[in-house]
Amino acid sequence: MDPLYGILPLDFQGGYLAADILFFAPAMFFNLRGVFPEYDVDLQERIVRYREKGGQWASYTPTAAEAERARRFFGESP
Repeated sequence: MDPLYGILPLDFQGGYLAADILFFAPAMFFNLRGVFPEYDVDLQERIVRYREKGGQWASYTPTAAEAERARRFFGESP
């Protein structure tokens, strides 16, 4: 199968934002996004599914522009 290029969906962590504003504002730019606990990559349909533990699955399909940017980053031709 062809590789799937794109951007992995990340989870916004609002609780960290509040704590950073109150206690250490310079850190708020470094820990606002983290990975979701569960991912499912379907290479045949070229879809990435993600969810919080026990939540509903959300689907994400990388755009052609994201895939092209990732190919260039890894130095691979289309």
